[in-house]
Amino acid sequence: MSPVLEVRLERERFAPGEAVAGAVVVVEGGSSRSLSVSVVYREWTPDYTHDWVKLPGGVLHQGDLVAGASHPFSVQLPSPAVPGCAGPSCGVAWFVEAGSDELGLDTHERQEFEVEAGPGAGDALAAMLQAVSGAAPGAVAGAAPAAAAATLAPAAPGVTAAGAAPPANWYPDPSGQARLRWWDGARWTEHTAP
Repeated sequence: MSPVLEVRLERERFAPGEAVAGAVVVVEGGSSRSLSVSVVYREWTPDYTHDWVKLPGGVLHQGDLVAGASHPFSVQLPSPAVPGCAGPSCGVAWFVEAGSDELGLDTHERQEFEVEAGPGAGDALAAMLQAVSGAAPGAVAGAAPAAAAATLAPAAPGVTAAGAAPPANWYPDPSGQARLRWWDGARWTEHTAP
C-alpha cells in the first residue's frame, strides 16, 4: 500500500536567501524505503516540464511511513532566487516536492510557494537565466559557448584569473555532477541545477 503525503509550509511566501521550512505529513501510512524533500524552480507548458533549479533537502525518514507522522524540513533558497510567474499556457514557479521511495511507483506530493521580488529581482533573473543558458552577461547571440562559460566560471573554486573571489552566482559545475552549481562568493555549495 502506498502512503498519502501532504506538504505543509510555515507560510506561503519566502524571501530570496531564506530557508523554506515546513513539514511532510503522512496522511495515510504505507510501505516506503525513504522519504525525501527538495525545492525546485520549475518551468511548464502543456507539453513540456523542466526543473531549472533543484535544491535537495535530504532524507527525512527511512523505512515505512506511519499515518499522522510529521517530518520537518528546511531548505535554503539561494539569494538570487527569483519570483515565479504564470500565463494562460505556461509558467515558472517554486515548489517543495516530497517523495516516498517505494518498490514500484513512488509517491510524490508537491506544494507551490511564492518568492518575494526583492530589490534587484530583474538583475537576479537575468543572472540566473544567463547562467542557465550558458550565455555570458552582455554576450552577443552566437558567441562561442566555451568563451561564454569562461566568463561565468571561476578559474578554480574561489579564484578568478585576477586572483579575486568571484561574486555569488550560478556557475558551470566544476565537478561535472550537474550543469550549474551555486557559488556563494566564498565556496561551492550543495545547490545545483540540471
